[in-house]
Amino acid sequence: MPGLKRLCRVLTIALLVVAVVASNGGVARAQVGATSEPVSREVFRDHISAAIVQTRCIYCHVEGSRSGHTRLVFVRESDTPDHESLNLQAFADFLATVEGGQEHILTKIQGVAHGGGAQVPAGSANFANVDHFLALLAGHPQGFIARLLERLDAGEPSLLFGVTTPADGDTVAGDAVAISATGAPTAAVHFAYRLADAPEEGFAYLGAAANGAAARLAWNTSVLMDGDYEIAALFTQDEGDNVTSDAIVVSVDNVEPAEPPDIEEDRGHKTQALRMDAAHEVITADGVVVMIPAGALDGDDRIMITVTDPPDPETAPGDAVGIGIDIALSSGQDVFREAVTVSLPYPEGKPDGLVDHTSIPETGLSLWFFDPQADAWVLIPASRVQPDADLVVADGTQTGEFGIFNAPLLRVEQDGGAMTGLAFGAGATALTFTVVNDNPASQPLTWTIDPPAPAWLSVAPDRGAGDSGSGARVAVSVDRTGLESGDYAGTLHIRSNGGVREVSVSMRVPAGPSGGGCAVLSGFPGAPPDPTLIGLLGLVTLYLIFGRRRLRRQAAMG
Repeated sequence: MPGLKRLCRVLTIALLVVAVVASNGGVARAQVGATSEPVSREVFRDHISAAIVQTRCIYCHVEGSRSGHTRLVFVRESDTPDHESLNLQAFADFLATVEGGQEHILTKIQGVAHGGGAQVPAGSANFANVDHFLALLAGHPQGFIARLLERLDAGEPSLLFGVTTPADGDTVAGDAVAISATGAPTAAVHFAYRLADAPEEGFAYLGAAANGAAARLAWNTSVLMDGDYEIAALFTQDEGDNVTSDAIVVSVDNVEPAEPPDIEEDRGHKTQALRMDAAHEVITADGVVVMIPAGALDGDDRIMITVTDPPDPETAPGDAVGIGIDIALSSGQDVFREAVTVSLPYPEGKPDGLVDHTSIPETGLSLWFFDPQADAWVLIPASRVQPDADLVVADGTQTGEFGIFNAPLLRVEQDGGAMTGLAFGAGATALTFTVVNDNPASQPLTWTIDPPAPAWLSVAPDRGAGDSGSGARVAVSVDRTGLESGDYAGTLHIRSNGGVREVSVSMRVPAGPSGGGCAVLSGFPGAPPDPTLIGLLGLVTLYLIFGRRRLRRQAAMG
């Protein structure tokens, strides 16, 4: 019986939560009536020093290490027997000198804009202990999270800030439903939820998210009882005393839903209902964003976004970065009527301009689409990097597989500037352009030029390899011999492992004898009569007629 199993699971989870809360709350209850300084020292010794500082923080936040230059530097237990007092003082100094220090530490340990990643996740016993310790050290009666949730309903809503996904009134299901909020003027946004009819203190803290293009967090609704829930997004100012919030209500329906939820999302897979007459911002828990304008669909539909396996290195255009996805529509529509914007995230936890754990510059990344007909990855034109949001973005109309690569990028230039065409005019016979790898830090650029279709056009060389950024010069020449006067056009197709480019070629053949033989061609049978040629032929004929007569008279007189 699914309903009975569901109830048992919820009761089991509830008991676990009660046990965790009880174990955490025991520390606080034991400290009632004690002075702040001795209690904070005791909490630090029992719950922070070994479990957090010496186990997680000490690898980076120590002199000579990666975070040894920051405002929070500790000492190792092995370096001095006085390490607890020194590290406790480091926390105290930080809170005394950094405005909003409690919030800063609590958001960092969750992995928000933290080079060391997530170390203490929200909802864990360690997180509750850190929050309580910092409150004691700062002299607050409550921890930061408690104060945050207490002031939730007292916040002043802002029209420039709010939850953007899910939409108010959506039905959701899954273990990783993406929540997104935009417009906060702070570095981090906090999220919380409660049953819609629960009291104000019923809010549960979900965690903090970095506020880039949007703040996003995954919400596991599979552990909740089905029903209506209020989701709140908050940002704080003045050390957390001033809280601005925005909230929506959604229905959680994981157990035997009567119809598919508007949003159903588990890690690596998401489906979302779409209306053909509305614009949609589809955001996944993995940080993928797909912007779909109104009119892009043939009818109401559902989008499916799935994280794909790493690409085959044999067919990949370069080093794969981050995750790849497959976009499909349940209707089978494979081409959008209007261009959609696809944004894929890449890992860059430290603000050093490099992809995490690599030497790959983020500016060298590009977005590619897998063409199943060609069985090859194709660079999406105008692919662009948004370094502030750690996204690679491109516009397109295709559904299918997308990926980020550090790959060669083909650029065609002339005299050091961008170019799209070669104009020979009426007199030039030879021009040059340069094929350049616009991402020299990637693999070498290899390229070929399709054999020119017009016989009057030639290219040398028609292929190149190993270019590291200096470029390869290509000579293009035209031959007007035997061509009629007029304008001629052709196209050079350059294909490479860094994309495809087309170079237009234009040429003019002038009228008259300098036209490369037009007069001769116009005298052929079937060609239109040329007045100049007719005149010349007339003069030759008269010369021959009268010249022969004169020769005959001279012979008769001789």
